[in-house]
Amino acid sequence: MRLRALLLLIALALFSGCSAIRLTYNQAPTLVWWWLNDYLDLNETQTVTARQGLKDWFAWHRRHELPVYATLLGEIREGLKGDVSGSTVCAWRTALTDHLASAFEAGVPPLSRLASTLEPAQLARLEDRFKQSNAELQEEYGSGTLEARTERSRKRTERFLKRVYGRLDPVQREHVLAHTAETSFDPVRWLDERAHRQAFVLSEVREVMALEGQDATAARQARAEEMLRAYAALYAQSPRAGYQAYRERLIQRNCALFAEVHAMASPRQRAHADKTLRGWERDLRMLASQSGPSVAD
Repeated sequence: MRLRALLLLIALALFSGCSAIRLTYNQAPTLVWWWLNDYLDLNETQTVTARQGLKDWFAWHRRHELPVYATLLGEIREGLKGDVSGSTVCAWRTALTDHLASAFEAGVPPLSRLASTLEPAQLARLEDRFKQSNAELQEEYGSGTLEARTERSRKRTERFLKRVYGRLDPVQREHVLAHTAETSFDPVRWLDERAHRQAFVLSEVREVMALEGQDATAARQARAEEMLRAYAALYAQSPRAGYQAYRERLIQRNCALFAEVHAMASPRQRAHADKTLRGWERDLRMLASQSGPSVAD
């Protein structure tokens, strides 16, 4: 099991526009619940555990993390008033991922309580859903010619940049196209790494389930916590040196692209970026001040 889907929802919300931040974040507890149930088909007791865990985690996240994200957005907004370097953009990215890691750590205890109760049929369902999602991602990212994959990558990059800067001019669009053509995002390598992490999760859950004895409940939860923290470390730093080097190159190049597009931005585009980030910051502070919805059925 993993909490990355939850964090992904939050990250997507941060880059989707003001109203989408409020809508997506407020719906996130229910969306994550649906995701968990779809992958595991939770029983009645597990449902209670999952719903309470989500309620507690989101309450904590609103109070402690959203104000931090808002402050980071304010720092980014100030930084973008001038030109920036790729290393500065990567520093902002690192600050965000550090806080996402803290959020994951806060979710380890409630998630381990759920993971420690999984049954063989649920493990089989999880494995099947992993295979299904991998097939869907293969179709989305890995199918077609190199030119087709490059075009899809260009569109994804442009969608993000347009959320920040508004409409891109022809020169900027050509620059993005050149970037995506030379960056060499490798869907085969990415999907293989994903499958490697999934195999780790399945193997670890089997070990958790195999624990027996008088103190099996406590032992399983402790082992599940170890598993989740090991997974987080695996996600942050791949043990396969070739993949880790590839990912670092990709991150550095994408940071450089953002800095390059920002350097090319017109006064109108920079004003658009300032307004966009200011709105995101305002919405995050508003969300932090609210109690939030419950987890719907």
